[in-house]
Amino acid sequence: MNFRIYLFALLLLAGYVMLYIGYLSWKKRAVPAAASCALMMLAASLYAFGYAFVIMSETFREAYFWLRVEYVGLTFGSTLWLIMVLHYTGRGAMLRRWVIAALLTVPLLTLVLHYTNDVHHLFYRSIELDADNGVASFVTVKGPWYFVHITFAYAEFLAGMGLFLRMYVKSGPIVRKQIALLMIGAVTPYVLNMIYLTTGSFGTNIDLGPLGFTWTGFFYIWGIYRFNMLRLTTLELAKVVESMRDGVILLDRYEHVLSFNKAAARVIEGLEERTAIGIPAARTFARYPELTARMSQQENTDHPIQLEASGKRRFFDVRLTDISGAGGERLGRMLILSDVTETIENRDKLIISARKLKELNDFKDRLFSVVAHDIRDPLAVLINLTEFLEEGSFIFAGSREQLIREIGEQARNTFLLAESLLEWVRTQRDGMIVSPSNLELAREVEDTLALFRIRLGAKGVVIDNAIAKGTYILADKEMLGMALRNLLSNAVKFTEAGGSIRISAHATASSVIFAVSDTGVGMTAEKAETLFSKPVSASGTEGEKGVGLGLLLCREFVRLNDGEIWFESMPGNGSTFYVSVPAGQAGA
Repeated sequence: MNFRIYLFALLLLAGYVMLYIGYLSWKKRAVPAAASCALMMLAASLYAFGYAFVIMSETFREAYFWLRVEYVGLTFGSTLWLIMVLHYTGRGAMLRRWVIAALLTVPLLTLVLHYTNDVHHLFYRSIELDADNGVASFVTVKGPWYFVHITFAYAEFLAGMGLFLRMYVKSGPIVRKQIALLMIGAVTPYVLNMIYLTTGSFGTNIDLGPLGFTWTGFFYIWGIYRFNMLRLTTLELAKVVESMRDGVILLDRYEHVLSFNKAAARVIEGLEERTAIGIPAARTFARYPELTARMSQQENTDHPIQLEASGKRRFFDVRLTDISGAGGERLGRMLILSDVTETIENRDKLIISARKLKELNDFKDRLFSVVAHDIRDPLAVLINLTEFLEEGSFIFAGSREQLIREIGEQARNTFLLAESLLEWVRTQRDGMIVSPSNLELAREVEDTLALFRIRLGAKGVVIDNAIAKGTYILADKEMLGMALRNLLSNAVKFTEAGGSIRISAHATASSVIFAVSDTGVGMTAEKAETLFSKPVSASGTEGEKGVGLGLLLCREFVRLNDGEIWFESMPGNGSTFYVSVPAGQAGA
């Protein structure tokens, strides 16, 4: 009697342990493997509870009722076990509706035939209650469907164990421990049940299978709390990889493709599960030579490669990571493709913006140089005239009145020049813009000479404008004026008192070449070599100063007007600067 109580308590404990594991699994039911595990534990608990009350029954009717409860769990346990294994080993995609329906066909028929056995006796030929040893049990003669049920249940069990063994061989240490616990916990009830079926539990006629669930429960609980068995599953890891935006490709130690996620399939054309798994990576990536070259390198680099993805050329950062086993042996490699196209494009935009900003700053500096260079000489003349006036250097009243008129004229010319320069600067806000127009060259030269008349007279330099009227050129008015002012300023600066300057021009088929010649000091060959390549500053014959930017600006303005500039010079024999610009049309 005591033995029956102990056995009853042990079976209840097994049932409650199974329910507790089912509860823990159900809390993780978002993972299919956990959900199917919860249902399997519920079936196991029904098996244990049903058999516990069978052995405590006093009558056949009471015992047969609990046998039917027991068979609800016993019938579906193996099927739910196989479904859980398929989910856990990453084969959940196989469980389509028709597959699940096929797996449940035999258990459903078994349950129906067991409940209606009194009608057809296909499950039991005969069944009697035996309580001679103090524990209620059934003595049965098995019918044909009983053996169908047993064969199907053990076939499902062996199929699940085979899948676990295959996964165990390919898995890492942490996953292997989980698989080992699952296998050991599952095999115990089946071994004990097999002993019952073959030997009658050594003559006791007690089904030891439900008792095995006690052992199973302790193993599973230890695995849950020691190795997070329900928290880290292969399917969860696969979902993490699948959800990654980066392309992930796993290669084995022989560089064959093992698996990949959808992001990788979108990048690598032809990367399909049916055709790529097990194929050498070199063949799969044959149309991507940059990728295969990067894979052959021993170390990762920071240089992205270009691949065509979704019909567009995109940039990818390539990372290769070795996968090693517990003993340090190389198991394979993981290839990660990170799309960095947006980063590269933003970087290029920043570089372009920085370059434009530098160009704008350089342009601003050039504008300031132009304005400063062109306004300096007229202002210097004004200062000289006012100094003469302050000193009272002129004895006759007529000379004083003439000086005042000269100051007024020079001030007006300087104002007009400043106004013109500022207007031109306003038109150049978006960069150096050329606005060519038809200009009569002789008139432009005369307007420029008006700014130098007082300076020429003070230095005693004679100037000859030999350009014939009616000579037209096509150029930007302000840029041409700046070039003329610069060339004339230099000619006056380096011509000694009593010297002369001559301005001439002649036309060719498509251009006009005008020249500014002086009888000044000239220049050496060494100085001439660097005249247009870097700023050159030199003092004039009377100590006139400059910043050395004039000829550089002059060359730039001439080139912007599709022209050319060159010169001839010899020390002591003066210099001649030539400017070629497109010819214009009279009256245009």
